[in-house]
Amino acid sequence: MDNRSKFYRFMYITLLICTILSILRIIWLIQYYFWDPTKYGMSSKIAINTFSFMISNFEWSDGIVSLIIIQSLIVSFLLWKTCIFFKNISEEKIFVIQNAKAIIHSGIALGLAAFFTNIPSLMLSMKLLPYISFSKGEILVDYHFNIELFVASIAVLVLGMIFRKAVYIAQENEFTI
Repeated sequence: MDNRSKFYRFMYITLLICTILSILRIIWLIQYYFWDPTKYGMSSKIAINTFSFMISNFEWSDGIVSLIIIQSLIVSFLLWKTCIFFKNISEEKIFVIQNAKAIIHSGIALGLAAFFTNIPSLMLSMKLLPYISFSKGEILVDYHFNIELFVASIAVLVLGMIFRKAVYIAQENEFTI
């Protein structure tokens, strides 16, 4: 096994561990939501961009928890598809349709992440807004679409389509010899 294969195998194992941890995070979020941590003196740390708040007795709404779980599912899916890609590469299966599908599915996951990344922060900001006051000026909370992730998703989708075409060309070349 050469160094590249070792590296790809290492990436596969690392991504597999990250995928498992991400799924465990989803399970923890669901459990955390139904288990009332405020009874035991626990507080919640909420980070909104550069601001962090420590809040005790904070009631998580169904929408916020659902969106955080959706974000975690998207990340888990993205990690899993990248894990599949590195597994195939480590086994020297490069031009296979499974890799093309993994790339395309990763692009779709990035596109979904572009829509969902800022929504939980927006909802938390809206929930905290009544408790913040200024002597002058006003606070404006609005949604910002993550254009960087969206552009990345388009690029990954195009690469996946090109890779799919390369798989078909590689398969045709195998049969023409």
